[in-house]
Amino acid sequence: MKIRLGMILLMVAAMACSSKKGAGSDKDTKSAASTGHKTPEDVAKAMVANPSYAAWKALLAPKAVVASLMNCKDPKDNSIARRVTNATQRFDKRIAKKKTVFKPGVTAKYVRTDTKSTRAFKKGDKISSCTILKGYEAAKIKLHMTLTKDGKSEEEKEGMRVVKLDGNWYLMSP
Repeated sequence: MKIRLGMILLMVAAMACSSKKGAGSDKDTKSAASTGHKTPEDVAKAMVANPSYAAWKALLAPKAVVASLMNCKDPKDNSIARRVTNATQRFDKRIAKKKTVFKPGVTAKYVRTDTKSTRAFKKGDKISSCTILKGYEAAKIKLHMTLTKDGKSEEEKEGMRVVKLDGNWYLMSP
């Protein structure tokens, strides 16, 4: 049995997934405030704990904070804003279509998170046509989880990007 996770984590750090809605619920969370997490692992754990696109959308870095990170001559060069915007749009489409993260009967359990790379950016650094206005840190992580259906389990892993803004980690792009 192969349970593919690629579609599950198509979208990228955020509200702590303490939503009062049940797991898998994709009710609108426009009023949800982004609060972030202490570690990249906490972002990954939140995704597994509340596998709904609405909850994952709340894990994304706040657009206002992302927009204030850098000044770009060409807005397309702001890769963080581009990734967060793309993720938001994909989550919105899945929410509108009432899509679920997991197929019926599939459960997920967090196993671990491996940090693949981390990079710190300082105020004044240049990236393409952008000047960093506020320091931040970005990381690539690999989420390991066990997916179970009908008593059969297998470990799946999926890469994602997270970003540390104002001391909190947020999903940038799954």
